[in-house]
Amino acid sequence: MSAADSASAHELAERVRFLTPDDADAPPSVPSVLEEAVSARRVVRLGYVTGAGDESERDVEPVAFTCASLRWYLIGWCRLRDDTRIFRIDRIRRAALLDETAPERRYEDVMVKDVPLDYVTRRLEFV
Repeated sequence: MSAADSASAHELAERVRFLTPDDADAPPSVPSVLEEAVSARRVVRLGYVTGAGDESERDVEPVAFTCASLRWYLIGWCRLRDDTRIFRIDRIRRAALLDETAPERRYEDVMVKDVPLDYVTRRLEFV
């Protein structure tokens, strides 16, 4: 990354803030738990609420993050459904890392079915 791009990225990061309770015993935020689950390839237990308001708890093997229409999603192998699922990040109420390492699953292998036909998937590219 060039010095100018690095400075720009740091400036953008300065404008991102998380509001959390002022409590030393508060659990880690959902985004930070998901970030660690993806980077360390660890199974994560999610408390998830569907668009209809139904809540479930499920163990997920994280595969990737994706963004569409200004919303972030976690793509993972859902053990409850024994299939790939896409979880909207803002609908994840709780996230806890489990001690178990997730099996290696590549994005290309999970056969994401929920991607609209008029969309294409692009990788993050470093230039």
